[in-house]
Amino acid sequence: MRVLFEQLERAARTDTALVLLGESGTGKDILARGLHEQSVRAAGPFVVFDCGAVEAPRGLLEQADGGTLFLDEVGDLRLALQGHVLRALESRTVTRLGGCHAETL
Repeated sequence: MRVLFEQLERAARTDTALVLLGESGTGKDILARGLHEQSVRAAGPFVVFDCGAVEAPRGLLEQADGGTLFLDEVGDLRLALQGHVLRALESRTVTRLGGCHAETL
């Protein structure tokens, strides 16, 4: 456990997207919140979205701008939507629904 917490502490100091893998109910949300609280984004919002929910609220990525977006149960998203989310996270840009220009987050 000590090694895990040391790794998480180092990761919190970076400005990179992280993937926390584990079975449902293993505390990924607790680790994500701890990472957020130790990161340079701690003053920003911590936004949680359950990907198993019926519909995502508009502007979800924008709501988390400057903070942390925790996507719970990403595997529940349709594969095509997983690709869109991955592209947005990798490029740190979004195109608003109906828009034609990408905006940097």
